[in-house]
Order: sequence, then C-alpha cells, then structure tokens
Amino acid sequence: MQIIIARILALFGGSVVRKIISCIPALVAKAEVAMADGKITAEERKQFVLDAIDIISGQFGYKITGILRWCIQVIVDAIAKKLPSKDVNIPAVILKVLDQYKG
Repeated sequence: MQIIIARILALFGGSVVRKIISCIPALVAKAEVAMADGKITAEERKQFVLDAIDIISGQFGYKITGILRWCIQVIVDAIAKKLPSKDVNIPAVILKVLDQYKG
C-alpha cells in the first residue's frame, strides 16, 4: 500500500502536474475570449473544450489530427447535446458567487 501511495505522490509531484499547470494560462486566455461578450454560448463551450484538448495534448507532445480529431469532436458533441442549452451569463454568475461569500 505504501508503494502505491508513493507512486501516486510521485506522479503528482512530477512532470505531469507541472505540464498540466503550465496549460492553465492558455486555458484562461481561451475562456476570456469566450466570455468577452458577457455570455458563453453552447458553441463557445464546445470550442473551448476542443481548444483545451489541443492545448493539453500539445503540452504532452501529442498531435491530434485526422480520425482522432473527428472522434473527439463526435464525443464532445454527444456530451454537449446532453447539457442544458442555455447561455451562461458570466456577470450574473460572478455576482451570485460574490453574494454567497458576503452572506
């Protein structure tokens, strides 16, 4: 059991976590572009997920092309269809969160 715990800790302390953390600024930049108009639409959410997959795979040295890209798009579309189709009003969400912290 100690060996398993040590391996898990080594994984999180190693290069994998550093690579994931280094993706965060690019992901935040993509999110800021999506919410520039104050709302994130369903199409913007799908595009954000696809962009995030590209950013993360690039950080790990994988190039997603061709059939794999198409498969990922089909999976993202299938999941997106199951989600509510409402636009997310970013300012309203931020105000709601701030109100909960004040209360």
